[in-house]
Amino acid sequence: MERERQLTFKKDTTVLRLLSPKYYAFNEKPIYHAGYMSYGEHTDLVFFLIENNGNPCVVFFEEKDGDIHLKNGAYLFIARGSYKDEDKLILVGDHATEPTTEFIRIE
Repeated sequence: MERERQLTFKKDTTVLRLLSPKYYAFNEKPIYHAGYMSYGEHTDLVFFLIENNGNPCVVFFEEKDGDIHLKNGAYLFIARGSYKDEDKLILVGDHATEPTTEFIRIE
């Protein structure tokens, strides 16, 4: 699979310590997963998996000078296949100009 089309999540709850007070609104929502994600040339982006309006939402940040700054967010949908290798993960950008991207599971 091409590197620019790979999406990797690595659990690391220590990223929660990087959360600046200006993002404490996320504390009002349960954070289901946290750590680092890589997507194409973007590596080690801090991410939180939260719920927004009933949908799972991945919010990602860039780390700069020991603080994190909101970069973007995307809604996350999982289409389950009959077998694990048929599962699909679909990211839908939160702006009208952002593409919808489909990923398949690789192990």
